[in-house]
Amino acid sequence: MPQSMRERSASPADNAEVLRIMDSDIPHPYVLTALHRIGPEHFNNPQTSDLTIQVLPQRTPGSDPLSQSPHQNGTSNLYHIHNLFLSPQSGLFRELYAALQYNTQTTTPQQRPFATLYVPSPSHFRPLLRFLYIGNETELRDSIRNWDDLRGACANAMALRVRGKCVEILEGRFNELQEEQRRREEEEVTDVAGAVAELSVL
Repeated sequence: MPQSMRERSASPADNAEVLRIMDSDIPHPYVLTALHRIGPEHFNNPQTSDLTIQVLPQRTPGSDPLSQSPHQNGTSNLYHIHNLFLSPQSGLFRELYAALQYNTQTTTPQQRPFATLYVPSPSHFRPLLRFLYIGNETELRDSIRNWDDLRGACANAMALRVRGKCVEILEGRFNELQEEQRRREEEEVTDVAGAVAELSVL
């Protein structure tokens, strides 16, 4: 990793260099560790971002997940994102940035482009996005409290085409939830069996 990436904050000027490194022989986990170290100061930061997105519910299954024009229904669910962090980790964001024609070094935050991203579960989008910036496994795992959370997180991960550690965490959380459900069912069976046993002594 170049010295500039180790010692200072990321900037749009680093994007091409980081993407070049991702295609080189430098181990992928090493690059992600360096990005996650500076991720907290850049997550959803409009001053350092190079693109603003609005995240909305997927229109129909299989429809185009991207639009480069602002949505008309207000400005909720806005995120200020960075090519530097997302293109190396998400196939969808890599395609989005490749399609955009602009120079991030000569634009102000107000001049930078806007895109609409349609995902299966907007309410489960933020934890996944934070993980791509920060790499906090515990935080992502704790955001998945039940089957609905896991379903939404998995659907979003598929839509963004993320791989690696994120998928491992989701698979691990599936196993944990499955075990938790098994224990609850066993406890319920035990309770009911006890009630039936009490009836037999009447």
